[in-house]
Amino acid sequence: MLGFGAGFARAAEQLSQADAHYQTTPRGAQRCDNCRVWDPPNHCLSVEGEISPSGWCTIWRKQYKSQIAKVDADGKLTQGDVAYQDKPRGRERCDNCHAFVAPDACNSVQGKVSPAGWCNIWHKA
Repeated sequence: MLGFGAGFARAAEQLSQADAHYQTTPRGAQRCDNCRVWDPPNHCLSVEGEISPSGWCTIWRKQYKSQIAKVDADGKLTQGDVAYQDKPRGRERCDNCHAFVAPDACNSVQGKVSPAGWCNIWHKA
């Protein structure tokens, strides 16, 4: 099975299960255990608490062997792992997210981010 193993840290700022709209059942073929941020046997790099391998949430991202998420030394995920884009999603913007650090950083995502950007672990500040 692909995964991160117990040695990987979790993202610096994780979402609550409620904020990620986590459910214990899959959404079709989309399941926690085939998501990029799955951390076997029962955790997620982006969502707090124990997670069912057959669960699902709104930040689900397809897992590819070459794109398995890994956090850096600061516990941050890559921009690709969180589907970062430099434009907002409606009113959801980096600068109104709980993890944004002005002027262009994030507590959970590696590298510079645009204040007007967005990613799939966005959560209202």
